[in-house]
Amino acid sequence: MPTSKELEALFVNNADFRQIQTHLNRFNPIKIMQASQSEIRNSSVLAWLLDPHENHGLGDDFLRAFLAGALKHKEANISALEVLSSDLSDVEVKTEQNPDFNKRTRMDIVIDCPSEQWIFIVENKLGSSQSEQQLKKYFDALKKRLDREGLEKTKIQGIYLTLDGEDPSPEVGVNFVPFTHQEYAEQIRFLVQQRNDTLSSKIVDFLEYFIEVVMENSSSNHEEEQRLQEIAKRLYREHRRVIDYIVEHGTHTVLTEAFSSLIDDYPKNKNFKINEVQFSYVRGAKKWLSFIPSDWQVLLEQAKPFVEPESPHWPGCEKWRLPTPLGLWVELREIDAKHRIRMAMEVGPLTDFKPRLLLIEAIDARAKANNTAVNFGEKAKKEGTKYSIFKESSVSVKNADDYEDLKKNIEEALKELIPFVPIVTDALRDWIEQLKNMASSDGRDYGR
Repeated sequence: MPTSKELEALFVNNADFRQIQTHLNRFNPIKIMQASQSEIRNSSVLAWLLDPHENHGLGDDFLRAFLAGALKHKEANISALEVLSSDLSDVEVKTEQNPDFNKRTRMDIVIDCPSEQWIFIVENKLGSSQSEQQLKKYFDALKKRLDREGLEKTKIQGIYLTLDGEDPSPEVGVNFVPFTHQEYAEQIRFLVQQRNDTLSSKIVDFLEYFIEVVMENSSSNHEEEQRLQEIAKRLYREHRRVIDYIVEHGTHTVLTEAFSSLIDDYPKNKNFKINEVQFSYVRGAKKWLSFIPSDWQVLLEQAKPFVEPESPHWPGCEKWRLPTPLGLWVELREIDAKHRIRMAMEVGPLTDFKPRLLLIEAIDARAKANNTAVNFGEKAKKEGTKYSIFKESSVSVKNADDYEDLKKNIEEALKELIPFVPIVTDALRDWIEQLKNMASSDGRDYGR
């Protein structure tokens, strides 16, 4: 525990701490309304900006910049140059549209360009990932509807908008292209600077607030942010004991509270048991927590010397949710203003492709031997793939602020996955034998 003098050194008349505090306390109405993390609200603002008929004063400049920027240097059904030379005067921009009047699926943003016979689908993600076949279902359903309406010549182009530039699933081919929130925020910033004299001051203020939250969501490292990061690093070096204590005891979210209530004597103890299966909590962030069955943990420790004996992380897992290439995570998701608990078993990133492929194949084989299906995507066995969910569960949440209710939801989601734990345990044993054989046959440690 830090001493009172150490606490005073950080909090009393510390100029560096005040700079960080001022930065974090900046007024931003979008944050106050808790809209910065909402995909629906983000899509609403983005759709407003994309609509040239709205009152933002940008005309179709942002629409053209957004579409051309997303398509630039990419194989797609429509080119960036076509967008720049097109007639967009009759564009219609809509949100939450059903691709084929199917109420169970809704596209985030649809940009209809009748005169050019184009339709753009923008799938907007703020932290969550595409579900299996999601983008393909959107495209196929919309194509089916257009064919039925006699609009079969209309070109459809999807834009998959994410924080980190995640690639669309391979089955959609050129029908969807990746684009990042940071890229379009930079476009808005440029237009605001260019049009500052002609835009309403209220519009400029709003756009600057919006740019700020988008950049923060994207972890953008612009000059001011970089300077503050250096101050933060210095503060941490000088006051490490105090900050570590605060982080350990003072940063619980409702999800953390709910999950930690499963664990007796948390945070001293990180182990808990559900349906006689022992688990160990690994780490967490605001939106997610990761954990692992104790049997998997033991076996992965046995396997690690064949991969990277010196590092605390497996090679490739340094920035992942777990330090191991296999585990579980749970997240609290907001979709259409409703909350759900999503939980998944996932094979994570490994620097060396061959051991990762063998692990996936071992899980696949054990599942088939037990007449149990796994849901590895088509990309899972392709070199370069980093994240492969193979089992997941989802539970609706009545009250996301009630940690007791949330705890029950977490247990419910986990109980759906528990029957698969021993199957993966057996697969890990098979995998370890394969790693041993690889190491003995060629005399090197994989992953170095």
